[in-house]
Amino acid sequence: MPPAAPDFVDTWPVHCVAETPGAALHPEMAALAEELGERVEIVRKGYGIPSYSVLEGTVVATGESVQDLLAAGDWERVDVVGLAYDFCVRATALGAVAAGAPVRVLSDLTAAVHAAGIPALEQELAVAGVEVTAS
Repeated sequence: MPPAAPDFVDTWPVHCVAETPGAALHPEMAALAEELGERVEIVRKGYGIPSYSVLEGTVVATGESVQDLLAAGDWERVDVVGLAYDFCVRATALGAVAAGAPVRVLSDLTAAVHAAGIPALEQELAVAGVEVTAS
């Protein structure tokens, strides 16, 4: 059971529970994924195991690990969107660029827990080689 008052650093409210509306793609993102077809990979992570980075996840369609796909170098680019900009989006972008993938964070499709930290976060991402742009 989550703590009564999460601190949003080490403890979190229940969120993104598999097979619930909170874990579903936003309808506009789902439509875009369908439109782009095979150029988009939907990845799931967590499933009972706390994780920030999508690099800990698997591709829904194939069951392949994201780490293995990045290592294969078959990606044109990794676009990162979602919640929370300063936790999961950050960890995914930094991990993917460290694995050698070209990475772009679409900042208007993210939201941070601590909005005041966004300028420092975007500086950190830029220094690491992540492109931060709008969609």
